[in-house]
Amino acid sequence: ADPDYLRAAFHDQLGPKLLTEVLEFDKPNLLRKAFISLGAKLGFPEAKSSRAFQEAVETFDAMRREMHDLGREFLRNLRPEESAVVLFGRPYNAFSRFGNMGIPHKFASRGYRVIPHDFLPLEELGGETHPQMFWATGQGIMQAAAYVRKTPSLFGAFITNFSCGPDSFITGYFRDAMGQKPSLTLEIDAHTADAGIDTRIEAFLDVIRGYRELGLGEEAQSD
Repeated sequence: ADPDYLRAAFHDQLGPKLLTEVLEFDKPNLLRKAFISLGAKLGFPEAKSSRAFQEAVETFDAMRREMHDLGREFLRNLRPEESAVVLFGRPYNAFSRFGNMGIPHKFASRGYRVIPHDFLPLEELGGETHPQMFWATGQGIMQAAAYVRKTPSLFGAFITNFSCGPDSFITGYFRDAMGQKPSLTLEIDAHTADAGIDTRIEAFLDVIRGYRELGLGEEAQSD
């Protein structure tokens, strides 16, 4: 909503400078037209904008295929007795080494394999989203959570940030999706101590070991 607020508040000064195309990522033809329109406003001819858009789409699709190939390989190599961690969160901070306080490495250095939730090939694996989840990232998180919930070897860790509005809803849905299966939510900010993260991860891994030793994962899967 920011472009609308800014245009209304600073109509004469800022209005002509705003680029306010609606980007509908689920409608490729409309998305292409929006980017071509943006290119025209920035002084680029239609042919050049169209070519740049197509190259970007192909690069993005290639990246997604590579991610899902890695996800398939990860799942193929996962032994039944092994426990692995699926990281949940918004990719731009939960999966960035500049924003996640080294949390993936903390799991890996303790002998647990780790994979981001968006590497799982959910189109093949299935998994239900939440009926009131309208955000694409949230839908992917909920689909992955449903798959993790029913897979004995996988356990979810959600990395979020203090006072994040969307995550305040999603983390609740995530915990509900996990049911009785252990999961971890790590809320971090600029004041979060590294030692505190270590302690919570160690406690989480202890819970996972106990959960599997009691055979509760297999019991939940049969339900």
